[in-house]
Amino acid sequence: MFKIAGGANAGLNKEDPEQLQKYDEIRDLLLAGGYFRARISTLDQFDKVVGGMVWCIMSSQVRVDFQLLFQEHARIGEKVQLSENIEQALIQMKCPFPIQSQQILYLDCIKLFPIVQWLVKKVIETRTETGDQIRAFSEFEFGKEYELPSETSYMQTKKIGLDYLKSTFSRYNASRQYRVSSKRQSKVRKDRSEEEERVMRTLLEYGHGHLYTMALLSKREKEENPIGASLPTANEPSQEQEKAAQAKRQQDTMMKGMAAIKGEAARVEGSVVSEYVGLASAEIIKQGEEYTKAKEEVSQITSETEKKVYGEQQHQKFLAKISAQIEQQTTVLAESKAKHDQLLKQVEVYQKQYEQCTTESTSLQQKIADLLKQETPENASILAELRALVALRESLKSQLNEFKGNCKDQKAFWDSEVAKLAEL
Repeated sequence: MFKIAGGANAGLNKEDPEQLQKYDEIRDLLLAGGYFRARISTLDQFDKVVGGMVWCIMSSQVRVDFQLLFQEHARIGEKVQLSENIEQALIQMKCPFPIQSQQILYLDCIKLFPIVQWLVKKVIETRTETGDQIRAFSEFEFGKEYELPSETSYMQTKKIGLDYLKSTFSRYNASRQYRVSSKRQSKVRKDRSEEEERVMRTLLEYGHGHLYTMALLSKREKEENPIGASLPTANEPSQEQEKAAQAKRQQDTMMKGMAAIKGEAARVEGSVVSEYVGLASAEIIKQGEEYTKAKEEVSQITSETEKKVYGEQQHQKFLAKISAQIEQQTTVLAESKAKHDQLLKQVEVYQKQYEQCTTESTSLQQKIADLLKQETPENASILAELRALVALRESLKSQLNEFKGNCKDQKAFWDSEVAKLAEL
């Protein structure tokens, strides 16, 4: 089963065709699993097979208590130690196939084949489990140094959008254009019952006098035309003009007690704002609570939307994976069907050959039976001698064929030896 050259080197028994076949299958398995060093022609069989086993054990991410330090073209002592460590590691990994270190050392490929098959399966399962995590980590590391074209365009658009938002906020900030004189301001602060006048004055200070005029007209219209009263007719346009003129005069009266301001003084101060809205603090608190509640609802809806989008993405990935598996299994089914059809044709050919041989055998048996019926005591001795001569002829014929085969083998051997000597 094993081959020991000079009692020191371990290697594959090249005289056993079954071992060579299993070695080729092991190499194909390692290549399919991702160990491409098995293609290197300068490596011997031990380095390819054992190196592939060590690679599979390390790639399966199973912790073992032994150091698997594989080195190509190692000495026999290092190979023995490595074979023993692999044996112990397989035991810790709960490998279902028993193996001994000398079988690894001398490459018993028949015993090693199911173990390599099991290890490659473990590597593929590990890749399936950690594939998404490794991909996410690689994308994260890639994003540290490089950017995709889509990300670059997104950052540029984002910067432009932020600049636009900042300019919009700064453009539409509250800007104070007028200020009440000190005398008028002290008078207003002493009389806090005039809430309406303070509101109108504040609108004028911040340049919204038109709102003041509209509110004043609306208030007077409600006072003069309560609910159920008759509406004004088209013949009374002078009343509307008179109301507008009166509102304009009142606005001019208020503006006389104000002075225009510019620069930093136009900014809104917190103390001033709190003074004007102090009376409506309960309403402000209520509005703040409503805003917080609405904000929480928006964030909840946003999180639900993100979860839904993420779930759809995961579903799409799962569908793509299932579709790939279906296509792969469909290809395997087609190949299996082709092989089945081919084997069925061979079975039909063998069936015809079997029927033909059966017919010939029946015919020969019938002829033999007819000849046996013709045998008599007078010709029995002659028939016996004839049978002996026929058997001798068949024996000589088989010996001749064996002799010819041996001559061909010896001729090929000596031709190869002559060629080697000619090269020297």
